[in-house]
Amino acid sequence: MDFMSTVFATNYGSEEEAIQACRAIGWEVGFSLRRQNTWPPKSSGKPATYLLLECGKGGKYKDQHSSTVHGSKSRLNTSSQKTGCKFKLCLKKQEPASHWRVMPASTAEPHNHPFSNPITHSSFRAGLLKDRAGQIRQLYNGGLRPYQIADYLRRLGDQEDHNLRGLQGIHIANFLAQLRRDELAGRAPIQFLYDLLKDSSIGFFWRDTRDIEGRLTGLFIAPASSVSLWRQYWHSLLLDCTYKTNRFKMPLLNFCGSTSERMTFSIAAAFLTGEAELQYRWALSCLIELATEEGIPLPRVIVTDRELALMNALTLTALATVLHLLCRWHISKNVLAKTKAFFPKATKGGNVITRAPEFTAFLDAWASLVQAPEEDVFYKRLQAFKTAGYPPAAVAYAVDTWLDPWKDKFVACFVNRHRHFGHTTTSIIEGMHSTMKKFLWSSTGDLNSVFQRLQTFWSYQAAEIASKHQAAGHKVATSTLQPIFAKIRPNLSRWALLRIGVEFRAVPAPNTLDEKTKPPAGRCNRQHHCSFKATLGLPCRHDIFNRVKASSRGFGSVIPFEMNEVDEFWHQQRPRPRPDDAPLEPLPIRGKGRPKGSLNLERSTRREASEFEVIESIERAEAVPLPPPSTAPAALPGGTRKSTRKRKADGKADGRGRPAAAKTTANSTARGLDHLHRHGDTYEPGTEAPRQWQREEEDYDELAGETQGSIHVQLSQSYWRAIEAELDEDAELQEELDELAKGS
Repeated sequence: MDFMSTVFATNYGSEEEAIQACRAIGWEVGFSLRRQNTWPPKSSGKPATYLLLECGKGGKYKDQHSSTVHGSKSRLNTSSQKTGCKFKLCLKKQEPASHWRVMPASTAEPHNHPFSNPITHSSFRAGLLKDRAGQIRQLYNGGLRPYQIADYLRRLGDQEDHNLRGLQGIHIANFLAQLRRDELAGRAPIQFLYDLLKDSSIGFFWRDTRDIEGRLTGLFIAPASSVSLWRQYWHSLLLDCTYKTNRFKMPLLNFCGSTSERMTFSIAAAFLTGEAELQYRWALSCLIELATEEGIPLPRVIVTDRELALMNALTLTALATVLHLLCRWHISKNVLAKTKAFFPKATKGGNVITRAPEFTAFLDAWASLVQAPEEDVFYKRLQAFKTAGYPPAAVAYAVDTWLDPWKDKFVACFVNRHRHFGHTTTSIIEGMHSTMKKFLWSSTGDLNSVFQRLQTFWSYQAAEIASKHQAAGHKVATSTLQPIFAKIRPNLSRWALLRIGVEFRAVPAPNTLDEKTKPPAGRCNRQHHCSFKATLGLPCRHDIFNRVKASSRGFGSVIPFEMNEVDEFWHQQRPRPRPDDAPLEPLPIRGKGRPKGSLNLERSTRREASEFEVIESIERAEAVPLPPPSTAPAALPGGTRKSTRKRKADGKADGRGRPAAAKTTANSTARGLDHLHRHGDTYEPGTEAPRQWQREEEDYDELAGETQGSIHVQLSQSYWRAIEAELDEDAELQEELDELAKGS
């Protein structure tokens, strides 16, 4: 015991000081010490005067197996550190000096085991980690897993404390578990969660619902950071459920929004015990209550999957009047999965899988049908789709399940009449779910642990969006460095400017324009906006062409676009005030000013407005709001028009038996549900499988490779043919109008 000689020769002022000195020597040598006995016992309430410390490997292993428990239920591959070591130290309090002395115990023997690194002893390791508890907690809340934290601390061991080099991931995991137990302080995890939610300083909007037994059946949580984002970007709402997030297997309904830089963010999360209409109605009512409380308008577009319970719930809330679309990507995937059985199987050559040509042609025709740019083109392609000779069962599933009841909600020619800001799928939420689950790590956590991980995720998403928007403000799309964009360029999002730049590059250069230059393909006027302008609310190539051509023909400099010609969604957002915020200072009252008739010298060098600019200004001021859109042509004065396209009295156009008036999507859900009620629901849901982002399928995209190229060519040809036909009809109509004018 020569290594203890220093301890034996020292007097210590307290019991704890003596114990720490003994343990420090033990850890330095390679063993640990623990209390074996105290006198008088602690139960007596008297101060201790005698302590007995023994080696951490003292005692013998006791078999815990029970003869009444089957061997398969017992823990296997267990181990013990006990070797029966009899090394002991005695600590005595000396009177009357009241100091403590350390000496060998009368029954002590030398160690019977080799010494080891201090980090292998739990008592030393606990003290080492306790000193770094704040750092470990910060790393854990920052998204690092236990093994990553252990690796980080081991790297620090080369510079700070060499004992850190022996840390393992399991040591950090056990320490974090101990921190959680200390944090709970005897409370149940659900009680601790509610204590956090009730803390007004954290700033969470939450609601819950319980059954008659008091069990939680629904929990809606919205963080303050997400509410702030939603207040700025309220225009779109995307809903989707994700699974395997908690040990109760409650689906997590995610309410998502999108910023003007096309970044998706989580508005709120709702844990539900099921996916029935009642649960969805409750979750939607919580969202509406949050919007009302925060003064946030209802969204302008909602995108969901074909979940009938959710769709029914939407029609029974204040969101019933909002434009509702179905995810086009999931619909195409469903058609792919459910019609595959009607075609020959794919062939495999090495690592390359080739689909049957018949199936590829069917998918090409389906994609062309869904992407039809005009209603007439859609019906022509639909007729070709039905008569192309594909298996009748495959055609029936696509038409009866999707097109007949729901075409208004996902086919391009119907959807692109409305301002959906490019949101026609919910697949962008899948990527956000992937990021969220990187923070959750496991599907076996209780609601408290899941909530704490979601807190980290919500903080991360708010910081990412703020950083992205700040970075976007430092760059300008070079294609928009034109006088025509001078007024809108400083005040629009970078994503919107990039899209406008693409439209500008589609317009011929100003120095090449003349009287014979044709406008860009497509129909875009006051009665019919092109899909780009209608869906995004941005200046399209037709608007740019008209202004550039007017300036090149000698009508003065090009007139720049104004901010009111761009949808407010793309404006550089400022935080919307809350209803309970203090108002701004009132504007000063304008005085009477200079007496009437007095001279006011003009100092501006700005030229006087041209006549056409004055006329355009008056025209904008006196413009009458357009009536609801209709496919019916305007009435012609002075006679009837001579045309083969006559409108019949029964309200059908072109003699093809379809309604002439464009349908609105406000009641498209009701029409679809009524169709299902009358004709039955032929929809076949997919089998339970990992989400698309969780695994990589060999046939991830049915439009990949050569197939995608063929569809692009087919769409382009069909699109240009439709445009040429439309231009011919316009020319024919103009000739008839000229004849009527001459006759009058």
